[in-house]
Amino acid sequence: MAAALAACGGAGSEKSAPVGDAVATPAPAPVPAVQPVVVGNCSGLGAKDQWQPITPPGVDLGRGMGVLSVATSPVNSGTLLAGTDGQGLWLSTDCGATWTKRNTGRGGDKLDSGSLWVVRYDPTDANVVYAGSLYGSDIGLLKSTNGGVDWVSAFANNAAVAYAAPNPFFQDIGIDPTQHLHVVVTIHDNCAHEFAPVCLLESFDGGGSWRALKGPPQLRGWAERAGVIVIGEKEFIFHTWMDGIFHTADAGNTWLPLGIDGYFTPYPARDGYTYLPSIRGMHRTKNWLDWSAVDGAPSGDAIAGDGMRMFTAWDDFNPKLAYAYESDSSRWTAMALPTANPKRISGLVYDPGHKLLYMSATGSGLWRMVTQ
Repeated sequence: MAAALAACGGAGSEKSAPVGDAVATPAPAPVPAVQPVVVGNCSGLGAKDQWQPITPPGVDLGRGMGVLSVATSPVNSGTLLAGTDGQGLWLSTDCGATWTKRNTGRGGDKLDSGSLWVVRYDPTDANVVYAGSLYGSDIGLLKSTNGGVDWVSAFANNAAVAYAAPNPFFQDIGIDPTQHLHVVVTIHDNCAHEFAPVCLLESFDGGGSWRALKGPPQLRGWAERAGVIVIGEKEFIFHTWMDGIFHTADAGNTWLPLGIDGYFTPYPARDGYTYLPSIRGMHRTKNWLDWSAVDGAPSGDAIAGDGMRMFTAWDDFNPKLAYAYESDSSRWTAMALPTANPKRISGLVYDPGHKLLYMSATGSGLWRMVTQ
């Protein structure tokens, strides 16, 4: 285990500041040059707006919740990862036509033991993947530096994490678009000491070392499906399923409630707005502080877009799909579901290289659809 930790940047060898004390913000890491996206070969794509099943053949949809998440490579269009419930992580390099089990190396059993609701690529380095194996043998943040083969615990032996979050149940991760090694994590449990009841964990070296940040004081405890959008070095959005969203411009020293709910990954549209769905409707913003309701938009649990249309999915118990043209976000049209009973639509992700929308749905697997 020590060797594995060292290989991932020393999660067990980092030097923490005294627990609970303020930590000076490290100098921003240089942002690597954006690599050109390589468009892989994907044959057999269907007609526009036609759903195709692409669940990995090795995944049993009758076991647990099946496929829970999907992530597309930032540099290789056509390469994607599928996270499952108790069946590990799967890799495809041809838009889902063929698959191989990915988490076959050190620590891979941690992913097999839990539910992979969150699988996230580093936006500049496809070798780096973050995941959370909820309710598994390691409930913290897991990290791979070789594309998902080997895994280590990013929280292991970290005094700052142990002090602020004695039960470091990973919930979601946000990655800074201006500094890819700057990551912020939300916790699926109450925090402790001066960080109680809600805290976030922050790293400036890709999970090698951590410090705790105080979460929104307006919350009385951890919030269901809470996530974080990292806008910059000190500016974040803390968003929840039903307990509101909050803005900080000073790394959690102060939090401003914004009066709306929000969930899942936001979508930046061509009109200059960023859209965020929730179970109480959809809102949009141009500055992260001022939000307006999107008239006519449905509630949503997920959102993605292809530059022309936005797609949203909602309702855990009676799933629906809809789209709107970005030029008129108030007019939404219902879409056909890929199957009569997808159960819960857990994720929407878009691959611009092949103009493909991917959808993961618990109980009915993984699907793809050409949108243009």
